Amino acid sequence: MTAQARFMKAINSLFRHQGTDGFYQKTGSRKMPVRVIFRQPDPLFELGDRQILVDQYRVDVRVSECASPRRGDVFFIHEKSYSVEEEPRLDQHQLVWILDVLPVKPATNNGSRLRVR
Repeated sequence: MTAQARFMKAINSLFRHQGTDGFYQKTGSRKMPVRVIFRQPDPLFELGDRQILVDQYRVDVRVSECASPRRGDVFFIHEKSYSVEEEPRLDQHQLVWILDVLPVKPATNNGSRLRVR
């Protein structure tokens, strides 16, 4: 078994045991089921003598389930939606996308999405 195959097996086990079911929607297309690891960092962190409030979340999703995520795409997790806000990054083995996301909510007038701050 190659090193890449061993990493893939470990990643699949991680997502199976620690992941949660969700949906991914690329801009302009339909929702697709995915398994994600949803992370919420500590909301406050200290920088010198100040505390900074962070409202950003992270979604890890396997490349095998989400080939090319982009800024503006949306994940639906735990009955909430999250928009990809930064350029997606791959992990060191190029098996998992690391996505910085922010919560969104539907607008009341035209169905577009607004970021919640």
